[in-house]
Amino acid sequence: MNTIKNLTDLRKSKGLKAEYVSEKLGISRQTLNNKETMRSPVTCSEVTMLSLIYNEPIDNIEKLCRVK
Repeated sequence: MNTIKNLTDLRKSKGLKAEYVSEKLGISRQTLNNKETMRSPVTCSEVTMLSLIYNEPIDNIEKLCRVK
């Protein structure tokens, strides 16, 4: 099993495309990329939405948002 190190790894492990996730969040693909690569912060509401999209506990999403 692959180790999930960041939000990009998590998205790919769920078999989701960036287009799909960015559309669900109401942001551009570029903005999603910036958040996945930690160039832009992930808001509390985005953490909640990502938790629902990825079917993962909020704590797991928050950890991935803090790890560099």
